[in-house]
Amino acid sequence: MAISYSLSAQPNGYGFGHDWTLNVSDGKKKASFWLGQDAKVFSRILGMNNDSAVDYYAEKAGSRVWEKVQKLIAGDVIRAVLGLEQGERITSVHIKKLMTAQAWELAVQ
Repeated sequence: MAISYSLSAQPNGYGFGHDWTLNVSDGKKKASFWLGQDAKVFSRILGMNNDSAVDYYAEKAGSRVWEKVQKLIAGDVIRAVLGLEQGERITSVHIKKLMTAQAWELAVQ
């Protein structure tokens, strides 16, 4: 069964930015992890400031369209929280390990 991962975004309560949720599946089960505000995810998980991160992922995806960049960001979040190398292929073993976390454990708030 194929693994999957993505980010979903909802406008946050402050009126600027978005709150992100990381969604993962090992092909059988699904899990969601509320991460928090986009700028805080970039800073606290990925070690980038917001402007640099937007430029980086837009260049990497060849687009600024959310549907094209969100999977790249989701993959990098997974790699960061699991201590994987940049660009390392994410496998079902990684997703299953991530799915043992509590839904709130990845929150950056």
